[in-house]
Amino acid sequence: MPTRGDDSSTHTAGDQVLSQVAACLAGQARREACVGRYGGEEFAVVLPETGLQGALVVAERIRAAVEAMEPEAEGRRFVITISAGVAQWQKSWHSVEDMIRGADENLYAAKDAGRNRVVG
Repeated sequence: MPTRGDDSSTHTAGDQVLSQVAACLAGQARREACVGRYGGEEFAVVLPETGLQGALVVAERIRAAVEAMEPEAEGRRFVITISAGVAQWQKSWHSVEDMIRGADENLYAAKDAGRNRVVG
């Protein structure tokens, strides 16, 4: 069983890898994009003035860049892939939460379809 120290070390490595993923996301997104950690291992990328097709192109570029990463933390290399759900604002939505829900539904569709893909 891992000791408490080992668990702390694992969390530190995970945080280091997440920081590297965040830098990759920011580097691949457009200049006007807002990139942030949404919770746990989830990130959100908001692309103002971007239609669905443009957002799908950006999301695929991000997915491929993350897959090509070779993040290293605490002397270990990690293999990272992402699944992405993309949503465009709908007239029927009344809040940002509605848009997040739409993106989340597409995220789960990407995971259900085999992961490491973009659905929008």
